Amino acid sequence: MKITVEAEQFTNALAACAAHATKGKDDGHTRTVDMQLIDETGLIVTGSGGGTTGVARVPLNDFSGELGHFALDRADVATITGLFNDPYKQLELTVTASVHQPADVDDKPETVHQVQIRELGTLFGGKQLKLTVPDYTDRDVGALWHHISAALRRPTTKLERTTFSPKDMTLFRAASAAYGEDLTIETADGFGSLIVHCGQLFIGFLHADLRAPEQFTAGRDSWSRILPMNLNVVATGS
Repeated sequence: MKITVEAEQFTNALAACAAHATKGKDDGHTRTVDMQLIDETGLIVTGSGGGTTGVARVPLNDFSGELGHFALDRADVATITGLFNDPYKQLELTVTASVHQPADVDDKPETVHQVQIRELGTLFGGKQLKLTVPDYTDRDVGALWHHISAALRRPTTKLERTTFSPKDMTLFRAASAAYGEDLTIETADGFGSLIVHCGQLFIGFLHADLRAPEQFTAGRDSWSRILPMNLNVVATGS
């Protein structure tokens, strides 16, 4: 697979989605950012640690070969975004897979991906990076997409309240910073989860809880008694 993308769109997608990957070393799947070419028009980038998911689309300028699927570790993402920092360049990505036979006949063959990224439009040769990455493409990324896709097909409903971790919501600041767009939030399901939009190229999912904790109910009732109502405002309806 060989594709050509705008450097800024590619690095924005990586930065926005890598924020949702985990930092631990136990599970390689949740540490990685999934990259899938599901058609010949755009690369879908996905990062998820479980509680939140970020998905971004990178439009293609050129494509050749077969539809591809690979994953990058969040450490590789940091290297890429740090190296290819010229927003006016185009990047050429070439991805090839190779199978290594194990020494033990009882073990399964190991597939690895070679990812080469080359900066285009430079007279004497632009920046280049070559990576060899494990095959983490067996993750069920489609299940992550399903939550978002199902939410976008639901009729719009009013969300009265939802409870979520501020730490989880903070992860979406990466998308806002990368794309220079505000965040727009809507309800995702009947359980309090949220869909987070950032421009046209990023969408996210935040697991939340519609059930109100006891302290919320007690605090809400308390505030309604403590804060006086302005009868003038009530009377005029303003």
